[in-house]
Amino acid sequence: MCTRVLEFKEKQEVITLDELKLSVTAKAAGVKRQIEHFNIFDDILEKCVKQNYNTLVSPIYVAGGVSAKKIPALEPHVGVNNIQAWYLDKITGTITFPSFNNELTTCKINIEHSDRGLSIAFGKVVLICSNGMTAFRSDIVTTYGEGKLNYNQCLELVEKWLYELPEKNEQYDNLITQMINRPIIKEAIPELIGKLELKAVEQAYCKGDEAPFNISQVSNFSKNIITSYKEEKPITNVWELYNAGTLIQKPNLMDISTINNTNFLLTDFFMKEYLN
Repeated sequence: MCTRVLEFKEKQEVITLDELKLSVTAKAAGVKRQIEHFNIFDDILEKCVKQNYNTLVSPIYVAGGVSAKKIPALEPHVGVNNIQAWYLDKITGTITFPSFNNELTTCKINIEHSDRGLSIAFGKVVLICSNGMTAFRSDIVTTYGEGKLNYNQCLELVEKWLYELPEKNEQYDNLITQMINRPIIKEAIPELIGKLELKAVEQAYCKGDEAPFNISQVSNFSKNIITSYKEEKPITNVWELYNAGTLIQKPNLMDISTINNTNFLLTDFFMKEYLN
């Protein structure tokens, strides 16, 4: 008998994949979706097994509010607020590959599923702080927006990522090494913050292109940097500065259906600023 209850005292709850599978399906909740969220994990994990990869599934974040629909008629049968009485419409979770672990990072596939559709991203996750990194537009597939694909096409690209995993892992490791080896001085950081602020303002008020951060997030990025120096942990290279930014891009700090894209935008911004 499942005893897990969801009360959403915070904006999100953290659950396991097995618990997600106990929640109400979209079909049973009367919600039209291309695919059940838990089936996405199973389909990708099946492809990992076929290519002999060991995997781990991180805890899954599920959003509350309008994205969580409780079915009261089920509560007399499963208990008040039991997960088996909830339909969860906005989730994100990560599959990692322990055989690609090094002292800093491991490979990951991040899954976001919401009323917008599905987003799947390949990249790296920093082991010590769980910060994500997706560096190339070709490492994100979605079922919505510009360049959208259907579900089967998304899985075909995921399969291609898995086939190329050793090469993609090396590509990301080389990128991170370049960032580590690129020094930065404190006096140069305000100019970078100014560029991010300008992009955020253009996005918010001038119909500009998508920005890596919104205005509030630029402030939080600045605060992370100030805190580092106050704690006598000076930022000495581009990798450390980048991670001060990705600290913001976590499920408990932003919309969990937008992390894949905003992380790519931030990584792309840093690459153009420092590595090209």
